[in-house]
Formats: sequence, C-alpha cells, structure tokens
Amino acid sequence: MKKTFVSLLIAGALVFGLVLPVYAGGKKDAGTTLTVGATPVPHADLLNLVKDDLAAKGITLKVVEFTDYVTPNTAVLAGDIDANFFQHIPYLASNDEWAEKLVSAFGVHVEPFGLYSNSIKNLADLKEGATIAIPNDPSNGGRALLLLAANGVITLKPGTGITATIQDIAANPKNLKFRELEAAQLPRSLPDVDAATINGNYALDAGLIPSRDSIIIEGAQSPYVNIVVVKKGNETDARIQALKAALRSQKVEDYINKTWADGSVVAIFRESHGSATTPSPPAPVYTPPPVSTPQQPPVIQNNSSGLVMVPTTGQKKALVIGNSNYQYLTRLSNPSNDAKDITTALRAVNYTVFSVFDGDLKTMEEQISKFNKSITSGDTVLIFYAGHGVQNGGENYLLPVDQSIKTNAELRRKAFSLQEISDNIEHSPAARSIIILDACRNSPLPDRGAERGLTVITKQPHESVVIFSTAPNTTAQDGAGRNSPFTEALKEIIRENAPITLVMPKLIQKVHSITDNEQTPWANSNASNLFSFSGDVFTMQ
Repeated sequence: MKKTFVSLLIAGALVFGLVLPVYAGGKKDAGTTLTVGATPVPHADLLNLVKDDLAAKGITLKVVEFTDYVTPNTAVLAGDIDANFFQHIPYLASNDEWAEKLVSAFGVHVEPFGLYSNSIKNLADLKEGATIAIPNDPSNGGRALLLLAANGVITLKPGTGITATIQDIAANPKNLKFRELEAAQLPRSLPDVDAATINGNYALDAGLIPSRDSIIIEGAQSPYVNIVVVKKGNETDARIQALKAALRSQKVEDYINKTWADGSVVAIFRESHGSATTPSPPAPVYTPPPVSTPQQPPVIQNNSSGLVMVPTTGQKKALVIGNSNYQYLTRLSNPSNDAKDITTALRAVNYTVFSVFDGDLKTMEEQISKFNKSITSGDTVLIFYAGHGVQNGGENYLLPVDQSIKTNAELRRKAFSLQEISDNIEHSPAARSIIILDACRNSPLPDRGAERGLTVITKQPHESVVIFSTAPNTTAQDGAGRNSPFTEALKEIIRENAPITLVMPKLIQKVHSITDNEQTPWANSNASNLFSFSGDVFTMQ
C-alpha cells in the first residue's frame, strides 16, 4: 500500500541536496581506516584533498558522498560511518536525538552571512533611524540579529540565541528600523533600504562577492561554522584528531582561499565551536575595505536557456502532514519519515512550515486552520500530505490517525476533504500554490466498493500545480526504505531552479527507475506563469 498527497516547496538558506546516496553500510573497517560521510562541495572536496596527508600517518580515509542532510547523521548514529562533514551546529541542534548523541569534533569553514549596502561603506555610516532588511524566516532572521549584535549595532537580551527575533532586541542605539523580507528577496531590496543582511548563496546570485562587498561578515565564532560531527565520546579518537590537523592545515586554507576567492567559503581554523546544545553567538569579525557596491540587476538569468527569473513578492508557507501510526487502519512505514524529511528541506529553503506527524483529528484541524490564517498577499503556498487517503463520490479525503471510519457518512465527518483544502487556497490571497499527494491508493476502509487510488481535483486553486505520486485511480507504493519511491525521487528534484513543467519528466523517470516502471507520477497545472518548486517565477526572454 502507499500514501498520497503533497504540496509546495523550496528556495534557500543552506544549500540542501535531497536524494539518498548509495553507500556501503554495515560495520566499519577496523584499525586505521576512517570513514567520513560528506556532501560533495566543498566538504568532500576538502576531505579528498587530505587523503594523502592521512595516509602518511597510516590512516586510510574513505569518503562517502551524500546528497541529503538527514542520512549522514543517521549513518553516524548507526555506526555505518565514523564521522560526517556537511552541517553547522544549529542544524545539528534541530533534532533532539542528534543533539543528544552527536557532537562537533571541530570546525573547518563558514559559508558566510553578511551585511551589504548600496549607500554606506561601513557601520559608522549608519544614520539614526536607518532601515535594515533581514530575512523573515526564524533561522536566518536570528542569524542576522546575532551578526548585528556581535558587531555592536544592537544589543540582544541576555540568553538570546539562534532563534532571536526583533522582540529580543534590548538596545537599539540608532533607533534602526527592521524590514523583514523573504531571504531570496533581500538582494533586490538594496536600493530601497540602507542595508540588508544576505545569505552567501543569494549574495553570489546577485553578483555580490561576500569577502569584498560585505560591510560585516561572519567569522570563527559564528554558530554556523561547518563542523565535523562524531558520536559523543569519539571526539578524542586519534583518527579524528589526525583529520582535524589535516583539515585545519595551511594546505587546506590555501586551497579554500584559491578555490573560493569570492569568499563564498571562508576557512576558520580556531577553537572548536562547542556542542550542538550550546552554540556561541558570532563575535565581531572581518570587515572588508570600502569598495564601490555594484548595482542590483533587475532580473536574474536562469541556467535554463531563454528563461529569466523575475522578482516576486510574498512569503513561502507550507503545510506538511505525514500519518503512519493509524489506530484503526493498516499502519504505514514511511509517511512520517517523508513528512519529516520534507519539513527539513522546506525550512532549509526559507519556508515557514506547519508540520503534523501522526496527526489526530484535532491536531490536523488546528494546523490546517493556522496555515490558512497565515497566508498573506503574494505568498507561495505548499501542501504536502503523506498517509492514508481515499476517494468517495468523486472527492478525495485525507485520514487522521485516531478515527474509526466505517461508513461514507463517517468519512465526511471524520476526515479532511482535499477539495475543501484546495478551495481555501483558492479564496486566499496566495499568488501561487503546489499540492503534492503521496497517499495510500487502495481504500483502507470498508464500504468503499472497488474504488482505487485518488481522483482528480475537480476545481484546483488559481495559479496552481497539483502532483500525484501516481496516476489517478492507480496504486502507489509505500517503499521498503526510509521514504516512498515518490518522495525519494521528489527530494532530488525539489531544489532544481527550473519550472516544474520542465523537471516533471525527470521526476517521472526516477520513479520509473525505482518502481520498475510500475508507478508513474502525474501532474495537472492551470498556472499562467512558469514557477519552480521554490516558488521562483520565470518568463521567456
């Protein structure tokens, strides 16, 4: 059996890839072999750079590449690999089990967050009442405030950490005004504000060079330093200490400075940055010399030939539901995992996510209501559902985990109509939406006749794309691994910065490959504009 229903996603803070790698599991080699999992760039590059250095010390370094941000930590916990290198402390702290059982062995580099301006060249030029734009998502908004506090622009309340908000400002000597915007929009805000805090990836996309064009930038004491992570207690392992010496060598620093001369990766070779539960705020750090700031281009050229990405307004909101542990129906293996992985991915790309894992009727009602009320003008909205779903009378229903449903009348009272959810989006001020359904295709209920799968949505929201994990009235697979075949493929496609219609064939091909051509994802769009899973809108040049 399988589950169905998903919705809208993407756009980034950290650069997250989302497909599970194939790696050699089982027991690690004994003795002088050290197995480290890493994402490809820059982490695996740096590890491969020091293989010979470790070999000279009698240690064989095996590098296992991952392209998602969940499996490397679960692999360390399982003992399949000795360490991983891909994350910063706030991400490690985002999961209670990781924060309890895994620790930072040492830090290596930072992919820096900085303050930029079209009108001023240093902090002393900030005038009374100046406006600073910061990201409107919790993780990056807190990161911006910590950077400003570390450089004396503001003072935060004692004990304030990475979740800092504007309400945590204790002192604001210049009475600065803060404008909260979607992270991807911040470079385009520079002509309209006195300064803006911008993630490194968005700065580079806008033609800004972090090490040259920022007024202030993160450094060694940033909690966002990328770290090597091991099981608690293994920090002093001789192999890990040898790896620390190799990765924090002059050779590696020179390589980083040459390869990423734009400052998108900055070597940090100082004291370790502590455990996941006690991140340190950034200290005042590197201030580049004054330079002229390039003008912000009106559009950003996309890699796809003939397409340009155009500015959009609004925020990104997502409702993610994954139901596995049904009390009265067949339990499913993967929906909760699917929803958790999608939630992690969405938060990493600046979505505000309303998540439900194994939701009962009341919890689902509350989160759906909160999600609906949160939608504002111009928003991109996403709904993701994984779990049992059923069609009845030409309408699809999503099933909470705590309801015993035996009749059609009970179904209408105790389950959630997908059409109603769709209608709520239609009547909201959202600019665009994506609905993705990864739900059980055979009816799990009695008195359902011979109905199979889900049916088409009779009336979908304006400017929307609806994606099913398989064709209407057919059955999708639940999968034998952590994720369903559909979600496993979707995680790889979701970050591609191209219109959904252009990446759907790739999604279909991947699901075909996983399911031996037994399952074919299906989509329907009524959108007049081309837009990506990230909510970015494109036009033909």
